[in-house]
Amino acid sequence: MKNLFRSYVSFTRTERMGIIALVSLIIIFIAIRATMHLWVKPPEINAEQITIAAKKLKAQQEIPVNTVLQGGKINLNTADSLTLISLPGIGKGISHRILERRRQLGKFTNMQEVYEVYHFSEKTRKMLEERTVIE
Repeated sequence: MKNLFRSYVSFTRTERMGIIALVSLIIIFIAIRATMHLWVKPPEINAEQITIAAKKLKAQQEIPVNTVLQGGKINLNTADSLTLISLPGIGKGISHRILERRRQLGKFTNMQEVYEVYHFSEKTRKMLEERTVIE
């Protein structure tokens, strides 16, 4: 029984040297990772740059003022993709089709031009008439 166990756990000299080399590499990588903050200088952060970047990000995320009108209706001639996606029944693909059609036409003049983009169901057409406007 001892010989059987020994045959499973005994390694040749070459195998032992390989194991020692692998363990040494692992220890070196751990040491490098643990001390990296000491010898790699972090980039300097300028508070003014952060403020400017935050303002740009906020401006990109805001819905244009003339997109949503006072009655809560969305102007289809100024709405962006995210605003259109917020409408029920309008997904990412349809919103991009609407925007592409608007780009081709210059602007929508009536709802029929919007309906030509996709064969909307009656329920979706009714929702579009209630929640959108063309100006």
